Amino acid sequence: MRIGTYIKSFILTFIIIVFFSFNCSAHKNIHVTKNYGNIKVHFTSGYYFEEANKALIIGQYAEDLCRKLAYKNDVTLFFVHTGYTNYSLEFVKDDKSSDKKLFLKMEDNNFQVEGVLKYLEYVIQNKKLLEKKDGLNDFNISELKKSEAIKQTLYKKIYRPNIVNQLLAKSGVSYFYQDNDFHIITGSGDKERVLLKLKDIFQYSVRDEYSVLIFDTNKSFYYFTNRDLDKPVELVSIINEGNYYMPYRVYTLSRNKTSISFMPQRTVKEERVMIYLYDEKRLIQNINSIID
Repeated sequence: MRIGTYIKSFILTFIIIVFFSFNCSAHKNIHVTKNYGNIKVHFTSGYYFEEANKALIIGQYAEDLCRKLAYKNDVTLFFVHTGYTNYSLEFVKDDKSSDKKLFLKMEDNNFQVEGVLKYLEYVIQNKKLLEKKDGLNDFNISELKKSEAIKQTLYKKIYRPNIVNQLLAKSGVSYFYQDNDFHIITGSGDKERVLLKLKDIFQYSVRDEYSVLIFDTNKSFYYFTNRDLDKPVELVSIINEGNYYMPYRVYTLSRNKTSISFMPQRTVKEERVMIYLYDEKRLIQNINSIID
């Protein structure tokens, strides 16, 4: 590809980024709230991450788990998307009942579905003892075993929620969660087909109604397009992402070209712009280095 084509792509990318740029000084945390039976989910973060949808998926599993444990009292699952990990528990007085409500606060960068369900089950089964202790002491989710109730709960399919306005998506490729895996799918009903299984999803970005980029981590992504769903999909790696902490900005430049931009570090003022060339299956890691 000639350097002139690179320059044209860069200019177009720059115009798009400037047009859609936001004022960081006015940035406020986002909040997502949804009730599922006796479960109230509240998610807060600096940005609209796919973790918000994961929190909603966990809320639906939590409702099912409570039903299996015959626990009918209200539970609040408060997800705080942050860079450190801390799990805490409060007992909230209920004016309508002598039994206190559960308020489970989870601060983490990556919420594990099974781990949160283990946490909830442990609290429910040890509620009286924990009330006497006024919370949790030396609690470690990884030490808890997966019960039969949780195994049965996780066997249930839960599809990607499509209720958060900023994360709404119309695409031929979506996913459902089941048995500790994200199943990337196309079609629905009898025509549903699993394309890939992932342990996690960092970001789900619809390029257009025919294509979607699914980042399994903040270091790599898969590109799915309706015209090639019968072909194997390749993992595309992002080099030196700099511990990126915000969602990538994904824009369509042309049928074959997609720009992906981000700030490598909090102290860096210039965005790093990448261009993915779908027909060539190639990611230009830094368009700025070519221009310079």
